[in-house]
Order: sequence, then C-alpha cells, then structure tokens
Amino acid sequence: MNNLLTTSWLTMESARHLLNEMCITKGFDQSYQKDFKLEFAVGQQIQARYPQRFIAQRSLAWNPQNLDNRTFPVNCDQVASVQCSFDSIEAALKLPHGDDYASEHIIKPAMNELAQVIESSAAEFAYLQTPNCIGAVGTTPTTMAPYGSARAIMVEGAAPQDEEWRMVVTPTMGATIQQAVSTIFNPAPVISEAFEKGRLGRGSGFKWYESMSLYRHTIGTGVTSPTCSVASANGDTTMVLGGTTGQTILAGDIFTIASCNAVNPQTRRSTGRLKMFKVLVGGTFASSLLTVTLTKPIYGPGDQYQTVDALPAAGAVLTLWPGTTSPSGLSGPLGLAFQKQAFTMVGASLPVPTAVEFGKKSKIPGTNLEVRATKTWDNDTGSFKFRFDTAWGFGAMYPESCAVLIGSAN
Repeated sequence: MNNLLTTSWLTMESARHLLNEMCITKGFDQSYQKDFKLEFAVGQQIQARYPQRFIAQRSLAWNPQNLDNRTFPVNCDQVASVQCSFDSIEAALKLPHGDDYASEHIIKPAMNELAQVIESSAAEFAYLQTPNCIGAVGTTPTTMAPYGSARAIMVEGAAPQDEEWRMVVTPTMGATIQQAVSTIFNPAPVISEAFEKGRLGRGSGFKWYESMSLYRHTIGTGVTSPTCSVASANGDTTMVLGGTTGQTILAGDIFTIASCNAVNPQTRRSTGRLKMFKVLVGGTFASSLLTVTLTKPIYGPGDQYQTVDALPAAGAVLTLWPGTTSPSGLSGPLGLAFQKQAFTMVGASLPVPTAVEFGKKSKIPGTNLEVRATKTWDNDTGSFKFRFDTAWGFGAMYPESCAVLIGSAN
C-alpha cells in the first residue's frame, strides 16, 4: 500500500504552512470561538452581546435606566476545500516516495491555497465593514500623516491601546513610506530584518505588515452633493438619499454628513471629526432617490450607545469619500489599520470520519481555525483520495472605533 504521508507529520505540516500566510486573520479577536464548540449545535450564526452601557446622572435622585444589551451577528458561514487523488499505478511508478515530495507538491500548495482564501476573506470582510478612511483613494501616501490620522481616529474611538494594533499596507505603500518609516523604527538591525522578511516592524504604535490580500475599491460614479432626503431616527440602519437619477453609490462607499460628528463612546462628546458611514447595500438613484443600508445603526444623543452628536437632518449634504478630490469612479487599494476588537473570527470543528485510512484535524497555532485532513482508498477506481477542509466566519465588533482604511493608488 502506498504510504506517501504519515498521519502525525501531515497534520503538523498542514498547520505550519497555513500559519505562515495569515497576517490579517491573526489580528482578529477569537473570543467567540467557544460558542461554536458547545455540545449542541448553535447554527451558522450567533448573536454576540455588547457590554451593557449606562449614562451616569449627576444627582442621587432615583432614576433607573433600562438594561439594553445590544448584539451583533457572528457567522460561521464560509468553507473551503482542496482535494486531489492519484491511482495506485501512479503511486507505484510515477510519484516520488517520501515526505519531502509530499510536503512540496501536495501539502504546501494545498495549505497555501487555503491560507490565501481565508486571508482574502478576512481582508474583504474588514474592507466592507470599516467605515473610517484616511487619505485619498487613488493617491499613495508619501508621508506618515495619513497613518498618524488613522491612529488618531482609533484613539478618539476608544480603541484599547495595547500591543494588538496592526497596520497592513500594500507593497507599494510600504516601499513609498519606507524612508519615513526608517527614521521612526529603532533599532537599525530590526529595520533591516523587518524589510528582508516583508514585515516592516513596529512604528507609530502599530505592527506593520505588507500584504497582497488587501482589497481594491471602485467608488460610485457621478455623485455630486447628494443630500439626506429624510431625517434619520435613532437606531436607523438605512438612509434615504436625494441625488441625480442614474448616479450610483456602491457597497463599500463611505460618506460623511454635514453637522453630524463622531463622538467618543465613553465621554459621548464630539471628536470634532465628521462621522463616517459605510454603505453595506448601495444602488442607483431612481427618481432622484436612493435608499442605502449602513453597516451599523446610528445612535444619537441620549442613547446609551451614542455614536453621533446629532442625528442626520433632512437636507443635510453628504460628502462622498472625504479627503478624495473628485472621487467619482476612482479606484485604488485600501490599507488597513486595526485593533483586534474591530473584528472577531470563528471556526467550525469539522467531524472526522472513521471509515478512512486516516483522518485528523489540527488547530492552527495562533488562530482558532482547524484543518481536517483525510486520506481514503477508493476500491472502485483504485485511487488514493486526499482532502483538506476548513470552515470559518467573522463578526464586526467595533470597526467604527477600532479600524481605519488608508487610501492609495497601488
């Protein structure tokens, strides 16, 4: 019987190859994984609770507040699989025997593919859920100013200031800012080692990484001075906009609204910066109107979970992609600054069948993801069949406070 792979070695190699590829995914929170490993099935989605928030009153008079535990969805709804097979003649006469061949030509390519699918899905989720953006789409930053502004937005949003702040940029962004970064990172040996490995090191409070998994966004076309057609109510997740028929606002677009500022979630005072809103579902203006769906609800003054200093008023003017001049139709990749409480990641523990030559699953170090690896013999076709399977998903915790996109050209 062909014995290209041994069980324990296979799962060890699978885990090692997958881990090496995931600089974005590894920055996500993983605390909700336990809910998908209960003894009973919880389904593909759970509702995770936000911590209860109160508004302190400045008197001792009895005035109790309602307990209002709000939630956000966490989904485990994505799967990926890599499969291959070869018959017994190929195994005996054509395929080199031994672990080295299996590592280079079966395990490593399979794990690299799974790694890229997972990492790309994490990057896409972050891009579609992050409402804040600094810099200009279509223009690569040449100074540290946009990156410093990204940090300022996260501090204003009360992002926990710990070791988990990450700045992920494209290779062009990294190369362009390299000179500026080299004057900030110390000591020098760390700089050279970081650049050699494609990891830029640490600077301005972030761990810096280069990644080709970041997503490119194309802005909606023809939109000039749209307005809020209807005043927003507290808790709204949709907004009716007024504009010119035929103009488009797309999923992933960002806009601000006049006289609607972001607030610090603890002080509930204005940050002095217009609140940025992210479009989850966009479309084309028809009869001069368009209803868009936002990624997060709007909470105004008096709400325990307040996000703006004033609710959007009817007639208020929108600015699409603030910081980008003439944004209509522009396209460019978006760098990502984030702290781990922006997004959470979960993985399913797939059952391992017993009617196989071997079956094992391995937890990926540093993540909650598992890969199930199986090898079976098909008696009808006389072939060995290998498969590597995984399942995962995400939830948006605090992207409005803990994540910022950075516009670029390449």
